Amino acid sequence: MSDTWTLKVIEPNREPREFAARDGLVFGSHIDCGVVFMDKKVDGHHAKLVTEGDGLAILNLVDEDGPKIDGDKVLAQGEREELRVGMEIGLGKSMIIVQGPAGE
Repeated sequence: MSDTWTLKVIEPNREPREFAARDGLVFGSHIDCGVVFMDKKVDGHHAKLVTEGDGLAILNLVDEDGPKIDGDKVLAQGEREELRVGMEIGLGKSMIIVQGPAGE
């Protein structure tokens, strides 16, 4: 996955934010996370990006209410799902949208 891939974070009562997708990026409500959420439904260390083959995957770090993929599949603790352009990842009441390089 290229450094030009971005993750658009949409959270209630906040302006949308964008982050570069990279291995080890942690999502959660704890201050030490790479992407910090104010959403009370997001756990301290909820999920993180990990290398998966030639790309990246989202890894669930919690035992309940794991990331919801494309509004349907909920990841179990320790389960991962490879990122793809347009993928929507629900955390609590928030959403992460995977965006590809410019033009995709």
